[in-house]
Amino acid sequence: MIEKSKKALFIIGVPGFSFRNENSAVAKYLLLLSDALTEQGFQVTLLPFSDGAGLLTTHKSSTGNSMTSKLKKAFRKFAPYLYNTLADHRYYKAQELIYREAERIVADADIIIEFLTYGSSIGARLKARSKKSLVLIYDSPLEHQYIEMHPAGSMYLKRIGKAEAFSVEHADHLICYSDPVRKYVQSSYNVKCDISIMPCIVWKGISLPYENERRKYVGFIGSFLVWHKVELLLKSFETIGSEFPGINLLLLGYGGEWERIHQLAMNHPYSSRIIMPGFVNEEELTEYKKQIAVGVMPGTNWYGSPLKLFEYAEAGIPVIAPSSPSVKDLFRKDHEALFIDPDNESGSLTSSLRKLLSDPSLREKLTANAYEKMKGEFGKARQTSIFTEIISNTINRGIKK
Repeated sequence: MIEKSKKALFIIGVPGFSFRNENSAVAKYLLLLSDALTEQGFQVTLLPFSDGAGLLTTHKSSTGNSMTSKLKKAFRKFAPYLYNTLADHRYYKAQELIYREAERIVADADIIIEFLTYGSSIGARLKARSKKSLVLIYDSPLEHQYIEMHPAGSMYLKRIGKAEAFSVEHADHLICYSDPVRKYVQSSYNVKCDISIMPCIVWKGISLPYENERRKYVGFIGSFLVWHKVELLLKSFETIGSEFPGINLLLLGYGGEWERIHQLAMNHPYSSRIIMPGFVNEEELTEYKKQIAVGVMPGTNWYGSPLKLFEYAEAGIPVIAPSSPSVKDLFRKDHEALFIDPDNESGSLTSSLRKLLSDPSLREKLTANAYEKMKGEFGKARQTSIFTEIISNTINRGIKK
């Protein structure tokens, strides 16, 4: 147990962000880490203040009264570079308010923790001003991620890269989701600190019995983003639909690709067997999980922590996963998951679905192995202990300097 006087300033530079947002996996993850610190005697200040409290209520994003929804969509479609630039301009102005609030209260903190998001160098700037130590949670190569999400780019793109470099190179400790990400950071920046590996996991704390008679879905749970390739799952379901008439397709969640995927589902040969409920609460989510025979993540980007794969594993759902560097670093092929062949994504996904749906013993083996990993190496107690130890050790090293 550390001294109760230790205080942490925990920051995410996203205007309007709420640590209490039930629909945000990032919010849940950061709140779990914050709670772990609190349990060890820390006083944690979360910034922006959650639920609209404090001085940062103006950070809620707004399109303005002068632009209707239709005009906004048209602007975004026909002038995407300009749209992104104007949106980023508003974003950075609001992000600066977070820095000013952090600057006001950082003197009372023993350590700064930042979950790095695009454009932010808040933690590094605070460190330079206050001389407090900085632990940086490195979520992704932010310039790469921005281009994935906004292919048209923005006038502020170089600023994103510069802020990331400044933050990484001024950190006292870095946390990355996987070893491939660690290697990327080390090869891309002048890193002067230790780097720890901690995958992004949101533990639900429940183990679900595998009742075969209730397992009627092939399921995807997650954000509908381009790199998750949900259309691959629709295509595979079209191929195997007649072979497994008792199996339906569950696409659970929301995101930028939801409307497009929904349109594809409506025109699908098995549209009556495709369920797309959007966001659901935790009670509904648990009930859906009890009915998923196979959990699928059709695709991901190379650096992402496979948060939903951990969720499947904890819930006792056998997994089909993409062959991304981070996934292959965290899960073993044919031991905890079946992997999709990157050279034949559609065919290998279809083959893996057939294999799992036809073989109860294989489902049982994968489920048992993945669940064991979730109780051990990726268990909540172990991972949160790693985090709190990083924070405590970084404070102590700062005191000795």
